Amino acid sequence: MGLAAPKDPAGNNAPLVYGVAAATGVKAADVEDSNCTGVTGASHWACLQLDFQGGGASVSFNRSLIEDNTVSSDSGAGALVFTSTQTSQGGGSSALIVRISNSRLVRNTGGSGSALYSSVPLMELDINQSTISDHRSTFRGSSGSGGAVHIQGNSSAVRLHGTNLENNTAECGSGGAMYVYGTVDNLTVNGSSTVSGNSAGDSGGAIYVYDAVNTLTVNGSSNISGNSANGGYGGAIYLDSNVYTLAIDVSSNISGNSADGGNGGAIYILSYVNTLTVNGSSNISGNSANVGRGGAICVNDTVNSLTVNGSSNISGNRAVWAL
Repeated sequence: MGLAAPKDPAGNNAPLVYGVAAATGVKAADVEDSNCTGVTGASHWACLQLDFQGGGASVSFNRSLIEDNTVSSDSGAGALVFTSTQTSQGGGSSALIVRISNSRLVRNTGGSGSALYSSVPLMELDINQSTISDHRSTFRGSSGSGGAVHIQGNSSAVRLHGTNLENNTAECGSGGAMYVYGTVDNLTVNGSSTVSGNSAGDSGGAIYVYDAVNTLTVNGSSNISGNSANGGYGGAIYLDSNVYTLAIDVSSNISGNSADGGNGGAIYILSYVNTLTVNGSSNISGNSANVGRGGAICVNDTVNSLTVNGSSNISGNRAVWAL
């Protein structure tokens, strides 16, 4: 691994050295018991930029704090930026494994993905027992999508376990907390995770996935609440294609989310769903599509199988459809 001036994540050729640290040719990186706080006036990235080489690369953060950092450049990303000179769109052997555990990423500001921006497709993004909160992405339009996390490529697995994803904002874009520009095989929110208070200027108040999702699971007493899509669809979650399996299980809660510019007060799915299950005393209530259809969930195509059982509750959701 060698220290070097990184290239512009936006694709420009000029080297940029405006963050705290950068490294190229990285195969694996482990960051433990580290702090990066109070960086201001950074360009493109604030704390750490890693350029990965070859397949099977990985990076982990454990017991670390990334807090109160600001990227001010008009083409800037966020506090942590991951790039590669050998990437492909798919999430195969060239993809990156990212693990964040027992860490806090808080109050960072940038153009897109203010906590974490990856132009590398991901084999795995695993966020465990961590807090990602109070981020703000300021780019206008789709370039400013992903208030906290922006992944530019396909992902095999995105998992939140025992994690708080709260109060993040994409001011003008989509995905108030997280934006994935590609497919996701498995998107999981479990282990009493909380996804709340996130907002997007467009669609997907908390999470926006630009392509298909094979399995979306919310379980383990997790909570998705109080998220808002201020100008678009999917108050909490927007999925821009089909979902094969959508499961809300084990006393999980989806409530108080709102889509103020379109359909799907809590969840909007552009295409079909093969299997939709609400089970295990789960609750879907108090969500609203304020100018559209589907106060709780809107599927824009067919649902092949719908099951609600196990003392689950779907109530008090509201849709206002104006001709």
